[in-house]
Amino acid sequence: MRPPKPWPGDPDTFWAATATGIDTLPRRTPPDLSRFEDFERLAGWPKPGAGSAIIWGVFGAAYLVYAIVAFAIRPDPVDGAEGLWAAFDVAVRWHWVIALAAGVLALLHAPRVYRKDRRDHPKEVRDMYEAARDRGVMVETFPTDFKVHGSGGWSSAVVGIDARLDPVAAARIRRAFKDWFAHLRTDAKTANAVRDHNGEREVRPAADIFGPEAEGGYLIRHDYFRKRWMLLVPDPPNSSKRWDQLPVDESAA
Repeated sequence: MRPPKPWPGDPDTFWAATATGIDTLPRRTPPDLSRFEDFERLAGWPKPGAGSAIIWGVFGAAYLVYAIVAFAIRPDPVDGAEGLWAAFDVAVRWHWVIALAAGVLALLHAPRVYRKDRRDHPKEVRDMYEAARDRGVMVETFPTDFKVHGSGGWSSAVVGIDARLDPVAAARIRRAFKDWFAHLRTDAKTANAVRDHNGEREVRPAADIFGPEAEGGYLIRHDYFRKRWMLLVPDPPNSSKRWDQLPVDESAA
């Protein structure tokens, strides 16, 4: 098996520098999500709205409008057409039927999508709760000025620290990331190489970057929300490449 490609920017050096002289701070107490009711209120996503049904409805209406227009302007049949030309003539004159059928099916599907989303929501929240209880990691997040690749360009990165880590281990991870990012700000080429190496990973364990001593730290792509606490759930189990990220809304506590 080929050994992993080393990270650009020499993160090992910055981790080694955290071995001494680290200022620690008391760790904050994370929200308690052990009860399902608390999980549902603080980290569970709200019931789905009608967004998906509206999209299906818009597609259905667009197909129907196209079918009506195509029917209204369809050409007269070509006299004496044979072979492929005859088949093409039929397709041009009658293709609106396919659009009509697609529009009707989409409009019929829209309310079914809405009902299914609402029906499945409680089970999905319960399943996520069970997964979080089994393998979830509550992390305290810290903003950075570093950018990583996202689905629509660059996204802000935050550092996540496992709430169970002691103050010294947490401070080392924060310091290593802070000093490494400061170094990358002075070298745009290396910073871009780091982004390319990270790819579009939403959650990257710090152990991948700094080594096993940095276990409990995470580099997280932050696209849509900024909360002090976040629940990370590997998906599928024990995967380091796909994670569910659940922001914890302390204001709902």
